[in-house]
Amino acid sequence: MKIFLFIATILFTLFAYLQLNDPDPILWFGIYIFVATLAMYRFNKEIPRDFQIGFSAFYLGMSFIWFFQINEFAFDSEEFRETFGLLIAAIFIYFIGRK
Repeated sequence: MKIFLFIATILFTLFAYLQLNDPDPILWFGIYIFVATLAMYRFNKEIPRDFQIGFSAFYLGMSFIWFFQINEFAFDSEEFRETFGLLIAAIFIYFIGRK
C-alpha cells in the first residue's frame, strides 16, 4: 500500500504542476493537489470512510457533470481530458482511503 500511496502522491503532484499552464489553473491545481495531499496524509493516518467515500463521490459527480459539457470526444479536447482526469482522481481517492 505504501508504494501505491507514493506513486499517487508523485503522480498527482505532477498533474497539479502541469495544470499551472491551464486556462483555469487554480481550479485544476486544487483538484489534483488535494488527491496528492490525501495520499501523503494516508501514509501516517487513517482517512475516515465517510470522508473517503464522500470526496470520491464528489469527484465522480463532477466528472459526470463535465461529461455532458464535452463538445468533441477526442484527446485534444480540454473538456474530454478534464472529465477523465476527474474520473481518475475519484478512483484514486477511493483506493487511497482503503485499508
